[in-house]
This record gives sequence, C-alpha cells and structure tokens, in this order.
Amino acid sequence: MKKFLLFGCFLLVSCVTVRHIEITPIESGEDGEAPIRVESPVKAHLVDGSTVMFPKGLTVEDQKIRGQGFKYDITLENSEPVTEIALDNIAAMESYQDVVNTGATVAATTVTTVGGGLAGMALLKAVFGSCPTTYSLENGEPILEAESFSYSIAPGFEARDVDRLGIASVGQSAIELEMRNEALETHYINHLELLEVLHAEGESVYPDPEGRPVVVGEFRAPDVVVDRSGRRIEKIVGSADGNAWSTAAELLRNVSAEDMEDFVDLEFDMPASGEQLALVLRLRNSLLNTVLLYDVMLDGQGFRAIDWMGDDLDRLWPKFRLARWYQKKLGMRIAIWDRGRYRNVTTLADTGPIAWNEIAIPLPASKSDKVRVRLSFVADNWRIDQVALATNARAVQAKKIPVTQVHSSSGAELEQAKRNLHAADETYVVTRPGEYFRLHFDVGHAQDDLQRTWFLAAEGYYIEWMRKEWLKTTSTTAFVPNDDMLLDAIALWEPRRDEFRQRFESARIRVR
Repeated sequence: MKKFLLFGCFLLVSCVTVRHIEITPIESGEDGEAPIRVESPVKAHLVDGSTVMFPKGLTVEDQKIRGQGFKYDITLENSEPVTEIALDNIAAMESYQDVVNTGATVAATTVTTVGGGLAGMALLKAVFGSCPTTYSLENGEPILEAESFSYSIAPGFEARDVDRLGIASVGQSAIELEMRNEALETHYINHLELLEVLHAEGESVYPDPEGRPVVVGEFRAPDVVVDRSGRRIEKIVGSADGNAWSTAAELLRNVSAEDMEDFVDLEFDMPASGEQLALVLRLRNSLLNTVLLYDVMLDGQGFRAIDWMGDDLDRLWPKFRLARWYQKKLGMRIAIWDRGRYRNVTTLADTGPIAWNEIAIPLPASKSDKVRVRLSFVADNWRIDQVALATNARAVQAKKIPVTQVHSSSGAELEQAKRNLHAADETYVVTRPGEYFRLHFDVGHAQDDLQRTWFLAAEGYYIEWMRKEWLKTTSTTAFVPNDDMLLDAIALWEPRRDEFRQRFESARIRVR
C-alpha cells in the first residue's frame, strides 16, 4: 500500500527525490501469443490526455494491457479504477520504480498542458528534444540560452554541462532564468548553479571542452577556410549570424562504411609570438543525432528500448561500449598542423541540436607565422556558425553562485526544489512535458572597471517517452553500437535534412 501511495503522489506532482530507478521491459504480444507479465509499476499516457498508473505491474495480451490500475484525468486530480486498456489508446509509456515524493512541485498550474497536448495527434509524432532548455527573459520575451546534458539519455549517463550565457553584465544585480521541458520526456535535474567570471573590457570568456572558463583577448578571423568538398567558406563562418556551414549534399549522399567523414581546414596568418592561443567556435549539432536516437536506437528496438535505457545502460559494460563507440565515431576532432602532419589536440563532445554553443579550445603556442587547424567529424553532424582564433588565452577560476529562489509557473516559491538543486546528490527536480520553473540568482554588483560573463552549470539526465509509433516495432533485440547503425541513421537523415529542422522546431511543446 505504501508503494502505491508513493507512485500516486509522483503522478500528481513534478518535483521528487529519486533514490533509485529501474526500468522493466514491456512487450506487446500479438493476438493469440502468450501473455507477458510486467512486475514493476508502469505509467501509460493515453491519447485522450489521461494517465493510467499500474502500481503493481500489468499483463500484455491480445493487444491489451491488463492490471489493477488507476486512471487520472487531464487535470491529474480525479481518478477511477481501471483494469484494461487497448494498446491503440496508448500514446506513450514509462516504467520505473522506487521514486520517493518530497512534496515539492514546479508546475502545478501547467499540468493541463501535457494532457491537452497529448490529445492532439500532432504531438504524438513529436520530434523536438531532447534535454532541458533554458531561457533568459528580455522585456518579457524568452531568449534561448542553453540546452543541458543533451545526450544524457539514461541514469548511467548523468552529466554536467556548462553553457555560456549571453546576458549583458551592465547593471545586473540579479539574474532570472526559465528552465523548460518542451519535449516528450521526463527530465531529472540534479544540480544547477551560476558561474561568474570577472574580466577586463575587451576580453571574452568561454568554456573549454571540460567546462572550465578560458579568458581570451583579440579575435582573428580565419584567412582561409576550405571544407572537404573544396568550397571556400570564409564568409559563412566569419561571423556569428546564424548562417551556418553544413556538409555538401553530394558528399553526404556518397557516405559509405569505408568513408563517412567530412572535415573543415582553417588557416590563420598569425606571427609567432609564443603566447597561448585558443580556437573559438560557435556551433551546434545537426539533427543527425536526433535521427540516430529516435529512429535507430529507440524506434529500432520497440518496447525493448525501455529496458535498454533504464537497465542495460546502468551496467558497466553496455555503458562503456556505447560511450566508447560514440566518442570514437561522433563528436568533433580538433587537430593542429605540426611538423608535416595534423596532430590531434582534443575531441569536442556533441553539444546538442537546439541552442548555439560557444566554446574555446586551447591550442599550443604557434612556432610559425601560420596556424593551421582541421575540424573532422561524421558527415553533416555539425552546423558551424563562426570560427576565430583568439590570443592571450588563459584559464581562470569562476565564482559559484547558488540558486537563490525557485518559482513555479504560478509564481509560488518552491523551497524543496531549491534544496534539491543545491548540490549534485541523490535529490532531483523532475519535470514532465510542458512544465517549467524559474530560477533566481543574486549576483550582486561587480567592480566598475570589470566586466562579467556568466555560465549555467547543470547536471542531470532524461528519459524519453516511448511514442506510440515506436511501440509498434516488433524487435526485442537491444541496440548494439556499430557502423551499420550509424549508416542507417545517415541514410534516414540525408533525404530530409533540409526540411527536418522546421518540423523539429514546430514540434516544441508549448509551456504557456
């Protein structure tokens, strides 16, 4: 009885403490097949916007799920017992265990957004995601600032992200941000804090690949930029204007198992001075990674994907195997020309397809009057908006500023949520589709002769909701990372890349 009460409370609120989570696989049998028993609690989101909780598990048989369940309406306030649901009535499903409610809520007034959205057929094919998106507010208008832990698709991949904010430093004594869940997924946010770096006017600050702040001086645009297809692209990547570079269509069409890479070569005329340099990039991923996650990893496994995300990826070997493959095949490799060859400097992890990411990669001091850099990656995995070489680069320490207040969409102050976000521990703020909360940071005033740059540091992970169309897949084989899977994703991506961004953005779940 106690277990049921805990899961019932979780349904009615959005902010919980998570002690441990296990995902149990659910498979849909065809008519006449032996029934499948699911022992763990399951939450089913229905096409009419209601939600059914099966605290003691369920059985899948004859295209129906059966069990002792409780059906909640769109407001999540009224419930009634239910023992059977047709699979055709299910929009998405989640299975999890052992959630402890703390009594906090982040979006009590927006719960109808979820039900109302799921009732619309367009949302059942939602492609927007994944990860929390964070906005600043300028004259009441939201400005997209960051997307956090984009590829933390399971508890075992919980990660910390550091993103540069574009908020002006003049006259600020407080900063307010809004963190949203705009996708069909559940977000588990462990820790949030603001980082502040003081610096002189004329300097800029960016995170390095490890999230550490780097102060840089003068910017120099590249003198020559050529991609693998031979195109001169200095004008495309010379300024931060949103007119981003992408892989040539012909190269993408001809990708093969033996050759699936593209590269961009940069050349800077730079008199040797012995000073520390940094390559500054403004970029984001294309939606190739979204196709890989949705159409190959998740849709390709069907119900088996639930167990893959929650169980397989919580074990050492499957997690290591996926991480090793992903690091080797995806991301961006940064190499500098040295003694007649390109020497690898670092590998930039994927940053996500939603917000532009600005980053500084420290480079060795140049011993020649030219600096040559190669960016290499899987074809069409990146959109590059700007590249520059910065002088006088140096690592610095940031001041950590904790969350001062957390408010729900109705304006109510959420003390429990603030405590949950205070440190990276076993307490989380959990949000569902359509929910958001506001963060307040007291930043005080800086010295008159110094500038301030802020970063948002966020740690957590998310769990995708298994969409109705994904549940129709009959495969029961877990995803195994290999080149064939990546080629499958590229083949699906290539014919629709020009229109997929618009569809992606239009599928964003409204939070107001």
